[in-house]
Amino acid sequence: MIDLIKKNGSLLPGVLDTLKLLKEKNIPIALASSSAMVLIDTVVNTLGIKDYFKIIHSAENEKAGKPYPAVFLTTAKLLEKEPQKCLVLEDSKAGMEAGLDANMRTIVIPEIGTNPEWIDKRCDFLNSLNLFSLELLN
Repeated sequence: MIDLIKKNGSLLPGVLDTLKLLKEKNIPIALASSSAMVLIDTVVNTLGIKDYFKIIHSAENEKAGKPYPAVFLTTAKLLEKEPQKCLVLEDSKAGMEAGLDANMRTIVIPEIGTNPEWIDKRCDFLNSLNLFSLELLN
């Protein structure tokens, strides 16, 4: 898996622009993932985006991964932010459920080709991260 990431890894449309926009506005950015830390490190280093994140946290350090909210709640604590002040950008049903259960505003950006019927009505929805704007933070 690590070799595939290093060889074929690429950013989805809108990721870099969104990271740059948030960093430019001094909005703290964290990465909370159910993946193992070795995979997370490989991805952020291969794609050159590690420096955008104030916190990178893996659910491997929690009792359970997504859909349980612990990875998001711990990440909020590490950021010294109340969960209600956090925004979750998610591409999976398990991540969406974890964000909602953490009492965080959750925006779902499903993987390309995924049927978004599973998206909870409490979430906002974007077809692509290219559609992200600061207005979504309000």
